[in-house]
Amino acid sequence: MAEELVSGDIFEGAYELKERRVTTDLKQKWLVNELETGRTLALTLLNTKMSPEKISSTYKRLGETRGLIHPNILLATEFGSYLNYPYIIEPEDGLYEPLQTEDLKWTSIDQVLDAVAFSHSLDIAHGFLNPSIILTDDRGNIQISGFGLPSEFNTNQQQVEFLRPKTIRHSLPSKGEDLYSIGRLLAYFISGSPNPEIEEYSVGMPSQVKETIKSLLELSTSDKKHNLFETRLILDDHFNKKSETIEAVKFRQNQTESEGVPLTQKTSGPRRKYILLGGLIVGFMLTLSILKNFDLTTRRFSEEVAIDNLVQENKSRTILSPREEAERELLVESGKKLAKGILEAQVYLDDLQVSLWAEKDYENAQKAFETAEVLFLEGRQEEALTNYSLAAEQLNSLKKLVPKIFEDNLEKGKVALKKGDYSAAISSLTKAYAVKQDNFEVGRLLERAKNLEEVLGYMRRASLEEKNGEFQKSLKFYEAAFNLDPAWEAASAGVERIQTKIKDRDYLAAMSAGMEALNMKNYQLAIRRFEEAKRLYPERRGHQDGFLRVKQEQITETVNDHIAKAEAKISSFDWRGAKEEYLAALRLSPDLVQPKNKVEIINKRLELIGSLNRVVRDPMLLKSDTELSEAIKVVAELTDLTEKSDETAAKIQELINYISLARVKIPVLFLSDNESKVIIERFKSLGQFQQLEIDLLPGRYTVTSSRSGFRDIRTEVLVFPGSTENQFYIANSEQVR
Repeated sequence: MAEELVSGDIFEGAYELKERRVTTDLKQKWLVNELETGRTLALTLLNTKMSPEKISSTYKRLGETRGLIHPNILLATEFGSYLNYPYIIEPEDGLYEPLQTEDLKWTSIDQVLDAVAFSHSLDIAHGFLNPSIILTDDRGNIQISGFGLPSEFNTNQQQVEFLRPKTIRHSLPSKGEDLYSIGRLLAYFISGSPNPEIEEYSVGMPSQVKETIKSLLELSTSDKKHNLFETRLILDDHFNKKSETIEAVKFRQNQTESEGVPLTQKTSGPRRKYILLGGLIVGFMLTLSILKNFDLTTRRFSEEVAIDNLVQENKSRTILSPREEAERELLVESGKKLAKGILEAQVYLDDLQVSLWAEKDYENAQKAFETAEVLFLEGRQEEALTNYSLAAEQLNSLKKLVPKIFEDNLEKGKVALKKGDYSAAISSLTKAYAVKQDNFEVGRLLERAKNLEEVLGYMRRASLEEKNGEFQKSLKFYEAAFNLDPAWEAASAGVERIQTKIKDRDYLAAMSAGMEALNMKNYQLAIRRFEEAKRLYPERRGHQDGFLRVKQEQITETVNDHIAKAEAKISSFDWRGAKEEYLAALRLSPDLVQPKNKVEIINKRLELIGSLNRVVRDPMLLKSDTELSEAIKVVAELTDLTEKSDETAAKIQELINYISLARVKIPVLFLSDNESKVIIERFKSLGQFQQLEIDLLPGRYTVTSSRSGFRDIRTEVLVFPGSTENQFYIANSEQVR
């Protein structure tokens, strides 16, 4: 098992441990501060060792995931081995916590689908999807962690039911395993269990939705069987009721299946395909076939629309006047012009990888385009043209936005690069490069960003060797960082700094000798050594601190004097005086542990004595069960104290007597006029009587008396513990005039 880490430790020479978040038998998780950049990151250290072969393969896998730049994907920024125990470094977001299965919603699954569809489009599978690695914030936004990492970082023994059984899992993560896990998430969302009988929970579901879920849950689901973009569309239509697009797709499917034309896949994200304009104008045939090439690198697409059979059917049963024909031809021509402009804008923006920098706005434009198509197919031409115009306007706005996107992301990339945040730098510069690929500066900065992780790795190694006094090794790593990125100022500064290390070593040696002399109370020798350090580096603070330490010895003597006085006051039970002496010591030296502890003990003792005095002054308080319980605790705690004054001991005994009598009932005689109605508030109605004796626990009682024609009276009755004579007259005597 990995050694227990302690807050404040320096991990691997590069990270300061700040706050422990998780400790289990399997792993430790910490918030850490990256010394070089000041960033707050998350460290996860496994408690089981990993073979060199597995570590090597993990390095390779993580390298393959660097292109997964997606808002719902959280990538590890570093993977390493600490004493043969593997660890990862991830970006930290305090708002994200592991998804609780009981909080599983369609919006969460929808985001998972989007992220996994994106990763699959790059031929990268996760392999271990389960709620423990799906992180969510209080707004329902999710991030999937663990891409490229082995099962040890991704599995939770309580959630293995979301994974495909081990007997049919691949040696490397596969798309089929992701599909199966998504099916289990959907099953839990539907039924509250990842292993339901789907037929029992799918009543009322469209057959397409039911079959989609059942297919995902098949153990034999192949890696190529599902298109997650299309799956997401089908499921979203059912669970989120976004029907406009799906209805258009269903219409096109119905028309094309009869002629053997495949249904065009609709996807979101980087691999967006478009549904092209196919308008049917109330009986006229409009056949629009647009062919565009689509592949993974250029993001082209192809689609072929054929609706001749439907057109001919409508043509045969509709006869229009020349004027009507002319009007509708004008509408068709307007639609064609708008559609052509929209398609040209789509091609232009797709070439600029618009999904990287304006995905939502682009989706809205696409939805308006698709809605226009559906409206044309329904014969609602004017509404369709409105939506075509809206889509064109939105796309043109995005085209106008391109220069700003370039400038903003270029600036963000520069800032992130300077801070050492290579993930953010790559993300921003990739967007800038997407819209202006011929810009030399962006290309150069993007290349620097891609090398930044390796540069920072060399810098951390150099820093570690430097701290260990291995100056030649340190120089080698600083030079390696400089050769990768000559513009990285810290690397050139490191090379220069090593040349001054001999001087630094002499300085440190003088400081160490001075501190050693100081610890031995040889103040004159300490001053001479600090003077030697001052001659080497007059501007440094080390020797100044040494001189200050010499001066502080005098303060230490004063502090010790206060502590001695405090101890003397404790001996005479002068607790408040002792507290003042300890506080005086702390004002001179706030970090002293013993005075702090003593003040806490004295405060507790004073609190107990205060409680003791309060109850002794007013034993009626013991009527309350809470007060009685507290009094018993006070007695027990004070009795356990070895140091007690005679006065305190006497009060403890007095309180013990009160406690012993607190629940002993005492006869109380009430006298009245036999006409007044007497009630003990919150206890008992006594009625009308001349003389009545009842047993009461010690305490305060409020007795009310009422009589027709007389003013009500309220009387406080005190029943003292152990009292023998308790007689009270209660009657109404003042008539109402």
